[in-house]
Amino acid sequence: DWNSNPQDMDLLYNTWSDDFETLFTVGSRIYLSAFEGSDGAACKSLFPWIAKYEKEGRNYAEQNEFRIQALRLVQTISKVVDNISDTSKLEKMLYNVGKRHIEYLPRGLCPRYWHVMQ
Repeated sequence: DWNSNPQDMDLLYNTWSDDFETLFTVGSRIYLSAFEGSDGAACKSLFPWIAKYEKEGRNYAEQNEFRIQALRLVQTISKVVDNISDTSKLEKMLYNVGKRHIEYLPRGLCPRYWHVMQ
């Protein structure tokens, strides 16, 4: 359980930006950090289009698939910030996000890689 207070919520509301370029930069940095970290190869393997672009010698971070993925992440974070005061709504939303992601993951995904996106 996360117990918030008005100061925490004000801090979130006042520091989170809905500016497109800012959101894209934040999302890109999160994914690039995961892909370039010590478990980067394992993380990249969850996104088959990355291997395709790397095989072609193209920078995956400049492709539409990467842009879309980065924006989806920060859009979800934006929804969390927007609904932080309604924990019931937030819990349902995040549960559904997790439920969808189960479908994307390979069976037997090693839990040691979970820390990458924390």
